[in-house]
Amino acid sequence: MKLLSICIPTYNRPFFLKNCLNSIYLAKKKYRINFEICITDNSKLKINKLIIKQFKSKLPIQYVNNKKNIGSAQNIIKSVNLSNSKFAWIIGDDDMILPNSFKILEKIISKNSKVDFFYVNSLCMHSNHLSNKKKLFNTSKLPKNLKKFSNYNGVKKLKFISLVNTKISFDLLGGQFLSVFRVNLWKKFSNSLSKTALNDLRVFSHLHNTFPHTLIFARAFKKSDAYFIAKPLSINLFGNREWEKKWQLVKSVRLIELLENFRENGLKFFNYLILKNQLLDTFIPDFFYLLLNKK
Repeated sequence: MKLLSICIPTYNRPFFLKNCLNSIYLAKKKYRINFEICITDNSKLKINKLIIKQFKSKLPIQYVNNKKNIGSAQNIIKSVNLSNSKFAWIIGDDDMILPNSFKILEKIISKNSKVDFFYVNSLCMHSNHLSNKKKLFNTSKLPKNLKKFSNYNGVKKLKFISLVNTKISFDLLGGQFLSVFRVNLWKKFSNSLSKTALNDLRVFSHLHNTFPHTLIFARAFKKSDAYFIAKPLSINLFGNREWEKKWQLVKSVRLIELLENFRENGLKFFNYLILKNQLLDTFIPDFFYLLLNKK
C-alpha cells in the first residue's frame, strides 16, 4: 500500500492543472516517497488528456475522465475513492505543492503513527503570478512576503474537533488543500451525503455540494487525533476561485450550516456559540447583498 494519494478533481482549467502537476513533479525530484496521483476529470477538453499523457511518464497517475460532468462535490469524493493509499491529500487543480512537502510530510506522519488527520498549512498567492502561460511556474522561486493561510501558533497535537476554530481555519476546514487524512476512515463515510444535493450542479446550492469533504471529515474523524503542520506545504491561488464572488453566501449561510454539523459531531456547545457569533458578525450586510444578488 502506498503512503499518500494526491487527489485532484479537475474541470476546464488545463493551464492550472499543468502547473499543479509540475509542482508535484518538482517535489518528487527533491524527495521520493511512495505515492500516487488520483485525477478525476469533469471536462471533455482534449488538452487535459494531453497534459495527463505528458506527465504520466514522470508521475504515478491514475486518471478517470467522467462520462459527464458529475459536479464538483461528486468529483472530489470520486478522486479520494480512487485512492490505494494510507493517506490522501485533496488539492484543487489550481493548487500547487512546495518542493520540500514530501520530505516534511513523510517525517511527520512517521512520527505520529496514531494520528488520522493532519492539518496542512498553505501559502496564499494571487493567480496573476501564473500569468505567463508559456512558462511553468517554478515553486522554488516564490514571490516575497506570501501570507500563510493559517497563523495559528498553538499546540501541534490535538483532537480533530479542536481544529474547528476560526483562529486555525477561517473557513472551518473548508479548504480542500488543508487536509491530509486516513483514507480507510474517509471511505466509511464517503456515501453518507445527500444524493439530491450532490446531483445538483448549481454552485453552492446546498451544504453538501459546498463542503462535501468537510462533512465527511466531521463524521469520519470526530474521535480522531489530529496534528497541525504550521509550515506551509502547498500554495493556494486566489483571484480565480468560484467562491470569491459568493463569499457572503458561504460565510453567512453555508458555514453556519457546517458549524451545526460539527456541533452534531462533537463540537462543544460553548465553542459552537463563540464560533457562530464570529461567523454572523457580518450577517446584516451579507443578507442585503444576497437579496440584491439572488441569482
